[in-house]
Amino acid sequence: DTYIIVEKALEISNASNGAFDITIAPVEELWNFKTENPSPPAQSLINENLKFVGYKNLILDSENKTLTKTIDGVKIDLGGCGKGYACQKALEYIEENYPDSYAILDFGGNVSVYGKNPKKINGNFSAGIQEPFAANGIYSKVIDITSGENIVTSGTYQRHFYYNDKNYHHILDPSTGMPSDNGIDSVSVISSSSLEADCLSTACLVLGETAGTELANKFNAKTYWIKQRSN
Repeated sequence: DTYIIVEKALEISNASNGAFDITIAPVEELWNFKTENPSPPAQSLINENLKFVGYKNLILDSENKTLTKTIDGVKIDLGGCGKGYACQKALEYIEENYPDSYAILDFGGNVSVYGKNPKKINGNFSAGIQEPFAANGIYSKVIDITSGENIVTSGTYQRHFYYNDKNYHHILDPSTGMPSDNGIDSVSVISSSSLEADCLSTACLVLGETAGTELANKFNAKTYWIKQRSN
């Protein structure tokens, strides 16, 4: 399982030129969004740990199923893709064991559906895309998804804090070690692979709408973007 996750993560890293990077861990650990009065880490600390960030510092051996780091200090964090894989495996389990059923799997930001919705003539399911910074259940858009489709949303409004009137969120740009800042508050990726959608949503938020859409298209995924508004 870990091999499959890392293999896909590195594929998306390569395709996005590092906008998605599981080696972000050394910098990510500097950011604490759970303290009572959070603040950005010192730039000197970010710079010191950025030298350990870079997916090319990992060597994946497909024959022996091993992952090796090329320099000390490299750490990986699968938080940006593990949930997508878990959702994907749950969907596969339902398909194999309960093929005549229908299901909505909600893993919090990761939604997958299976079968036909008995409440709709066309059998589709509805997925609401959260309006950033609004109360839960306030949707920017409601879209139809069909059996086997997955929708994953990454945004600037969940794990975040304000410091000197600036919003700092948990989707970090691996090239700077800082939260992505390109005028986008959220992106939702719709794909036939929950794992792929999970990786792509993070990469797309870092890249921005133009480059992010181009990346998603390479993987036959659809995107829905919400631009930054005054909060």
